Amino acid sequence: MFYVSEIQTEAPGRFQTRLQELVYKELERLQIPFERVDTDEAITMKDCAAIDKKLNMSMVKTLFLCNRQRTRFYLFITAGNKPFSSKNFSNALGNGMGAATARQQYI
Repeated sequence: MFYVSEIQTEAPGRFQTRLQELVYKELERLQIPFERVDTDEAITMKDCAAIDKKLNMSMVKTLFLCNRQRTRFYLFITAGNKPFSSKNFSNALGNGMGAATARQQYI
């Protein structure tokens, strides 16, 4: 069974990444309230649906993509329940998509 904690309104006691730490520090600095849950690794949309239900929200898919030449980068955001087709996205842009490793430096 997929684990979803109770809703929390404070930063985690331990951060998974430096980026996560910076985000929570900025939320605190700007006094922006938030709700979060601890979970198992969410792999399927069914896992994401359990998180949605707990937080009473609709999750979105956020994809960071690049062209094959690794010269153009795209942030694609869509509804969580909407299927994504890299083939259709590539055709719409008129070029193919590149490897994930090229995008990692920008995250």
